[in-house]
Amino acid sequence: MVTGPTMMQKDNFEKYFKFDLLNLVGDKVVNVRIALAKALRHHFLKEIAGEFVYDKEVNDAVRVLK
Repeated sequence: MVTGPTMMQKDNFEKYFKFDLLNLVGDKVVNVRIALAKALRHHFLKEIAGEFVYDKEVNDAVRVLK
């Protein structure tokens, strides 16, 4: 994930990364989905402090990755 104060803002993340990241949920390569799950877990739990906990698209992606 991109680090730094710019990407710590929810609006910037949604504008530049959210859609592309969530499109990887259906990737055919297992390792891509595993890496995505780890990135989502780290980014949303630690870097943005749960800003996307109630986001429908993110929750749908997490359900698919389980």
